[in-house]
Amino acid sequence: MSKVSGLVHWSYQRAKNLDLVAKIQQQNSIKKTLYIERYPNKFKEEDIRKYFEYFGQIVRVELQYNVYNKPLNFCFVEFRTLESLQNAFSYFRSPAEETGNSGSKESPDRGLIKVWLKEEWLKLKDEYLEHRQSVISALKSQTCQAIPRTPEQSDFQGTICYMTGLFPKTSKAALAEFCGRFSATVEYIDYRGKDTKCHIRFNTPSEANSFVESFGSKIFYHIGPSDFTTDKTLSDSSGAPRMRVSILSGPEEKSYINKHLSTLTKKA
Repeated sequence: MSKVSGLVHWSYQRAKNLDLVAKIQQQNSIKKTLYIERYPNKFKEEDIRKYFEYFGQIVRVELQYNVYNKPLNFCFVEFRTLESLQNAFSYFRSPAEETGNSGSKESPDRGLIKVWLKEEWLKLKDEYLEHRQSVISALKSQTCQAIPRTPEQSDFQGTICYMTGLFPKTSKAALAEFCGRFSATVEYIDYRGKDTKCHIRFNTPSEANSFVESFGSKIFYHIGPSDFTTDKTLSDSSGAPRMRVSILSGPEEKSYINKHLSTLTKKA
């Protein structure tokens, strides 16, 4: 073996040994670490360290944060010895009457804090991720099998009503509530805040016809954002015109559907 190849072999073995040592150290660290959650939100690293030092010397406290650098209210605490970890673990897992109190007036109520061995927590995490992946895979499979149907113009023929005489700056919610007085289920309302007119889509042509017939049996006036009345006296004082409604048909219906086909599938 040449000096160069020998040096390469030595370097490889050294790197391999260092990697093995790092893995062993990591495993030992995990065995002496607790996963802790549900401690008071005001607790900072020094508060957690001070509280858990009651059970033994602390090597490190690792708080966890989200992408916005906000605390997630769980952390990892690594103890110097397995004995200290077992003391803390037993304290939180045993009934209160068996262990008594830590004696620190600053300590939070033990019943609020939950602890797991980090080894235990990692296994649960892996099981959760595996389950989530299986669910996602199943949903993707179902999505791939389903063939989405593109809405067609014929789906909406005879279902769209044109209403005029509205009070400006009303709301879609007020219009939907008004239509509900006639036992009509509104699927979609096309209304812009300053208009005095709107388009309303119903689920079927029969529902649209039923609404128009019921609406036509009375004379309505829209005198306020949510105020619909049949009192002509109130209408005269406010200057509100009579409300009118009709079902779109022919070229007018075809033009409207072609223009709004993508939004007609939305709900009110």
